[in-house]
Amino acid sequence: MVFGWDNAMFSLIAYYIAFKVIDLTIEGFDESKSVWIISDNYRDIGDAIVSRLGRGVTYLNGEGGYSGNAKQVIFCVISRLEEAKLKLIVNELDPVAFLAVGNIHDVKGGRFRKKGHSLASNRLQSGLINSLTKIASILVLNGLKWRLLLFLEAIIQNLKGGFCYFA
Repeated sequence: MVFGWDNAMFSLIAYYIAFKVIDLTIEGFDESKSVWIISDNYRDIGDAIVSRLGRGVTYLNGEGGYSGNAKQVIFCVISRLEEAKLKLIVNELDPVAFLAVGNIHDVKGGRFRKKGHSLASNRLQSGLINSLTKIASILVLNGLKWRLLLFLEAIIQNLKGGFCYFA
């Protein structure tokens, strides 16, 4: 074997981390989520979402496919960072509520506004830059592919808000 198992493992780890960072760079930290909630306590849950998350909700009339019973459905769009808090609200008010969460790539219209980067988001981005810098240093010490190093440098510059061209 030409390079050995150590270098192969470092390469796999570096490629995996680069893949995840690309996702974060493209999608951003403010990825939107659509939420569908079916509950008998729909008014309480909707009011809690509005007051505690500051998000608007839409109530829809639905019908159970199996039972034929009338159901109330709550539809809401939230950020990825608000998902855990929303799940806590729903579980607190109706532990047996049906909850479906999906990714949304674009949101336009209505009252939905993406909130500005929070301090936690900025710290996460700063930590990510530091981690990528350390990974690049490890790759240099292990003599791994220069192309991957340039790629990581481009991602770091993008996260910092700069521009980096690599051929």
